[in-house]
Amino acid sequence: MPITKETYMSESVQNKNDILVDVKDLHVSFPMPEGTVKAVHGVNYQIKRGKVLGVVGESGSGKSVTTQAMLRIIPKPGQADKGEINYYREPGIKR
Repeated sequence: MPITKETYMSESVQNKNDILVDVKDLHVSFPMPEGTVKAVHGVNYQIKRGKVLGVVGESGSGKSVTTQAMLRIIPKPGQADKGEINYYREPGIKR
């Protein structure tokens, strides 16, 4: 299921929120013969332009898997089951 998209924000919305990345209700799982491992369950956060987000947590809490989902590099057999990852590019910026 594709859960990422790029959006061009209007100038008024960009000035209001100034959001670069918006993660909503992200769920990532790893189907295994013994059962499904739910690595990430309902993660939400925003990264604003010019700001730094530090993610801390216990070993195995899903920090790396959350980042892998953002980069679309979840190792197999992992899969993003649900949620949205929205990237907001500045108008006029080309790939």
